[in-house]
Amino acid sequence: MKQEAKSFQSMHEYLDTLFKNIHPTKEQIIQAKQEYRKNYQQYYQREYQANHIQISFRVTKLQYKNLQEVAQSKKLKVTTLAKQSVLKGKVNTTLPLKRLILQLIDVIEESIYENYKLDLEEVLSILKTVEEKL
Repeated sequence: MKQEAKSFQSMHEYLDTLFKNIHPTKEQIIQAKQEYRKNYQQYYQREYQANHIQISFRVTKLQYKNLQEVAQSKKLKVTTLAKQSVLKGKVNTTLPLKRLILQLIDVIEESIYENYKLDLEEVLSILKTVEEKL
């Protein structure tokens, strides 16, 4: 009774071929439909996996909450936002930001400890760069 599901255009064609010259019982029809569905699902999964790669990663609950907030503001799903961010190349943008903020802190601390006037142009330049990265 078992035949390849994808060799047929539809379930009806499959059933017609399977029960050609036979009057099937209700149970046989149900079983044949289940077999067709199972075979079709396996075929579809193989085809999908041949063309797509699945990537998964873990985030902390806090990171997920932040992603949720951004996604809601953009009216997107969290997974869509994550995928778009990765494909745009926004991978690990926090590291350069952290360096810029540390540089800003160094400039301010240096002016305090060395007792000289704070270079506001330098501070403004770093803040503008931080804003651009956000």
